[in-house]
Amino acid sequence: MSALLASARALASSSGNGATVTVVPTGSQTVVTLYAGRPNGGAFGPIVTTDTLDAAIASAAMSTATFSLFIDSAGTGTASAWTTTQGVLNAEPPCPGALDLTFSAGSGRQTHALACTDMVLQ
Repeated sequence: MSALLASARALASSSGNGATVTVVPTGSQTVVTLYAGRPNGGAFGPIVTTDTLDAAIASAAMSTATFSLFIDSAGTGTASAWTTTQGVLNAEPPCPGALDLTFSAGSGRQTHALACTDMVLQ
């Protein structure tokens, strides 16, 4: 996940419309997809990379297990329960502060903070 977020920040800094990372649970795994652009009326897509993580990812700040991270060209981000089937966002949500992402695999569990100011897992 850290490598994918680093790729998203690099893509966002070279793009006029940032990057989007979607997090979609599939049982005990999670499909994480990086898209060029953000769904804010600018050019969104195509898919840059997709990875399947052998862990469930959850965030207490999100109202659903499926959520997206939006990263602008400065590396600042925010998150929402948005999915790619919802179309354009009229306005991206404000940063909910640090997103605590909990990764669960088998009996193991780790929580890492993801700060909106730099979108780096701690």
